[in-house]
Amino acid sequence: MDQENCRTIPTDANPYHEMNEPSDPGKIFNAHGQNQLKSKNETSQIGDNSAEGGNNEEQIKSYACRKKLLELYETYEFLLLITLAIAAAKIYPPLGAIYVVPDITADWIGVMFIFLLAGLALKTEEFEAAFNQYFFNLFVQSFNFGVVSLAAFALAIFLAKVGALHQSLADGMVICSCLPMAINMVIILCKNADGDEAAAVFNSAVGNLIGIF
Repeated sequence: MDQENCRTIPTDANPYHEMNEPSDPGKIFNAHGQNQLKSKNETSQIGDNSAEGGNNEEQIKSYACRKKLLELYETYEFLLLITLAIAAAKIYPPLGAIYVVPDITADWIGVMFIFLLAGLALKTEEFEAAFNQYFFNLFVQSFNFGVVSLAAFALAIFLAKVGALHQSLADGMVICSCLPMAINMVIILCKNADGDEAAAVFNSAVGNLIGIF
């Protein structure tokens, strides 16, 4: 009876049958190839990440450099533009002397444009505060027409006496010292120095009116 039962048990019912069978060589080769491909993909991904990191560092350095240049330009914008204008006038003088028509653009349009921008940027309260600074305004006008003129007059006489300056040039030096500063330069320099623009506009306008007399 036991022999018949043993004969009827199939060989594939053996629980250890699959473990004892030799593995398929093709499956082993495919698994090995997949592992190599996975390792290559991981290596290439690491290389891509390192390349992206290098590109990001270069972009950060480039951005920092551009930011520094922009800050430098904003700090010295006025001096850089003046230098550029002087260089352009040196290279091609007719550009500013003829084609720009300075008798109209500089004397009329430029002054009106500067006053318009200054008036739009300032509030009425600021002009009122600048007008009420009596001692400051008196000091500015006295210094421009008194101290500067007397110092230039004394220097012109001295240079003319020692023969270092012709008498006509000495007289012109005294006359120029009695004139007020140009309105556009007063406002531009005051704005560039973060000064009181309302006081600059008021004193430049009053100084030019007083300078007529």
